[in-house]
Amino acid sequence: MSKTVALALGTFDGIHKGHLAVLDSAIKSKAEKKVVVTFAAPPMKAGAKLIMPENIKEKEFLRLGFDEILLLDFEQVKDMSPTEFLNMLFCKYNVKSISCGFNYRFGKSAAGNTQTLKEYANSHGAECKIIEPVYYMDEPISSTRIRAAIENGDMKSAKQMLGFDFFLESEVISGDARGRQMGFPTANQIPDSEVTVLKFGVYKTETEVDGKKYNSITNIGIRPTYKTETPIAETHIVGFSGDLYGKIIKVNFLEFIREERKFNGLEEVKNQIEKDLAF
Repeated sequence: MSKTVALALGTFDGIHKGHLAVLDSAIKSKAEKKVVVTFAAPPMKAGAKLIMPENIKEKEFLRLGFDEILLLDFEQVKDMSPTEFLNMLFCKYNVKSISCGFNYRFGKSAAGNTQTLKEYANSHGAECKIIEPVYYMDEPISSTRIRAAIENGDMKSAKQMLGFDFFLESEVISGDARGRQMGFPTANQIPDSEVTVLKFGVYKTETEVDGKKYNSITNIGIRPTYKTETPIAETHIVGFSGDLYGKIIKVNFLEFIREERKFNGLEEVKNQIEKDLAF
């Protein structure tokens, strides 16, 4: 007989503390195999963006201990009835346990809910674990609240709900070397367009390079003084020297310092960077 399976069901558009409670429930199951069931491209409310890029999220699922990630195509399953959706999963796996959040909905027009899931699972000999909300400031943690915190530069609240610092992890690209001219070289990155956009401005950050952590400051935005067409993150890493072009680095956003503003030339920019570093 095929291995018994524990399923974790959810959109998981960013692995925050609420999501982690669902994922942990599946991992702790006595089933022999742990599987995340989510979407290749999560169905999002109009205008909403991801909290974590898909490729990084998938690595995190594996790090947590999942053996398989079932990435569903929303367009292919959105018209299934709740029963058809569950039949598909139970035909594919020898399901022993299912975990989901308290507000999980599934099937055409989101007709299926946790009660539907519980009744189906019980009738098929599987355990169903409905995970209660995890709270922050007396309200359930949600991706909507986290996105709002990130967009407002409230990095401390975002961290409390995520369980980790919001971060940018991507390749360093070449810039115009203006920072180097001022004595403050920067590592430049392009934020993922599908991920929630940070409030533009300067942040106290921590940058990870080859497993080592450095204090840093990061300006993210369109640089009003030397304007760019699309947002760019420019990070000055304190105490680091070396060529980072083409490397993948991780910048953790700790605290918002100030908003972007236009300066009158390089000398004024340099003076402001010195003030920012003293924050």
